[in-house]
Amino acid sequence: MPQIFNFNLNEEKKMKKTLLKSALLGVSLLSMATAANAGIVELNLTGASAQYKFWNAAGPFFVVSQGCSAANDVYIASAKLGGEEHGITVCAGNVPTGTAGDTGAGYNAAGDTLVFRYTSFASYEGPRSVQCANPENLLQVPTQKDNVSITTWDCATQGYNSTYCFPACNANGCERHLASKSGSNLKRLAVNMTTKTTATHAANTGTGVVGDLECGDIHIGASDVDAATFNQYSKGRIYGPRQTVDGSNVIVERDIKNVTVPASYKVYRPIVVPFSFFVNDGSPDGNAANDVPVAFNNLSRIQAVALYSGHIGNWNQFDPAHASLPVKVCLRHAGSGTAASLDAAVMRGEGSLVRFEKTQNMDFVNDPNLELWDPLAGITTPTVWFNNGSSDEMNCVGGKYDGTSAQFTDIYTGATYDPSGAIGYADSDKQSGVTGARLSSKYGQLRRINYQGYEGNAANLKYGNYMFWAAQWLWMSNTDYANTTYKNLYDGLNTYASNSANWPAGVSSWWAAQGDMLVEKASDYSFPTRK
Repeated sequence: MPQIFNFNLNEEKKMKKTLLKSALLGVSLLSMATAANAGIVELNLTGASAQYKFWNAAGPFFVVSQGCSAANDVYIASAKLGGEEHGITVCAGNVPTGTAGDTGAGYNAAGDTLVFRYTSFASYEGPRSVQCANPENLLQVPTQKDNVSITTWDCATQGYNSTYCFPACNANGCERHLASKSGSNLKRLAVNMTTKTTATHAANTGTGVVGDLECGDIHIGASDVDAATFNQYSKGRIYGPRQTVDGSNVIVERDIKNVTVPASYKVYRPIVVPFSFFVNDGSPDGNAANDVPVAFNNLSRIQAVALYSGHIGNWNQFDPAHASLPVKVCLRHAGSGTAASLDAAVMRGEGSLVRFEKTQNMDFVNDPNLELWDPLAGITTPTVWFNNGSSDEMNCVGGKYDGTSAQFTDIYTGATYDPSGAIGYADSDKQSGVTGARLSSKYGQLRRINYQGYEGNAANLKYGNYMFWAAQWLWMSNTDYANTTYKNLYDGLNTYASNSANWPAGVSSWWAAQGDMLVEKASDYSFPTRK
């Protein structure tokens, strides 16, 4: 049977988690006092991929804003390990960190080392992790791979960078995988490097690589949407159409609902992120001579709802003048903030998101665990692929896997995957380039298109022209916020993120600061109104 992850927390379970959280955090405050004496202060954030991307670029400058005495003391590293993205920024103080054991002046008068870590898997992990709600380990060993039972997983052969070879966390429900403080090959921030303080890092600038993970408690939970907006279901392959070398593209079922956050928790919402639709702009085989691009550079809301509710199987159903081109709908699994945003901001309860993976052939009897749609009477339905992360979804649209030179293999047919006719969605800045023009990227050839006649950029967000967006949520428990050290860092993080002048160049023309917005939403499902 496939993995089933049901996140329906009843009141009794939530009460138990709340009591556990209080007890554990009482211990954690004592632990932190010990940690502070030892000279290390940690701030750990998890959840939305947009936050990972933001802090992977802005993290070094944030720690400098918090008092890191010299840019030469800032080290960074990042990597994608086991389906999650992990980043770490360190202001080196009197305790050695990283594989090279770096030390420095620290971020405060005591010379403490500040470790800021940010990791992303899906937005639903934000509100759950900050409450010590066990994630039920979505990255656990599945019951099968490619329809063959798994009894053991050979990590030595498959490699540590495998989905199933990381340390077990969540004994108390609070822990998540984070970049290791001592196992990360940190590199110096490539700023103000005219003076090198150590021979070890004389040429070691740029972004290092996270080579190891450890378990740690989460202080800030990040999400694209409010916890209550998670009310989605999905069943299908975890990595869409891509055939994986290690057989990890298994079938999963995710039923995410009844996620809440106590009203007593502190929340900041400094950033507004737009999402855009992306369509395939290439060919079935990667040969430009055979290009069959999707012929639309704009989607109306009616078209978007029809596509993502599974009622359109061919692009020429929108305009018979166009050549026949079957639709492939690429989307994220339930639990994704972008999927929840699509459901809330576009579908808005007037159309139901597709729930099951579906292929055009309808005859893959070799995979009895896959639940295929029954064709709706008189309606041509699209191919539907669910994807674990936003990059996986972009692979589904573009046809290439993270920069490989050739298109990947279709998990069912064993032939080259044909991405023609594919559509997906992601943060508008997921791929740089001009909207409406071909974007040749590591994901393959794709094109960002307008929604309701507008591009999803910062200016259209601010003035209320663009409707597909969400204001990010950053939660901290009231217990953590009562601790002065955590409070100061959390407040400082919000202050830093609220000022668009601090933002990385890659997002400043797309995202908007909450304070700059002239419109607002009463909820994720609400129509924007003027402030």
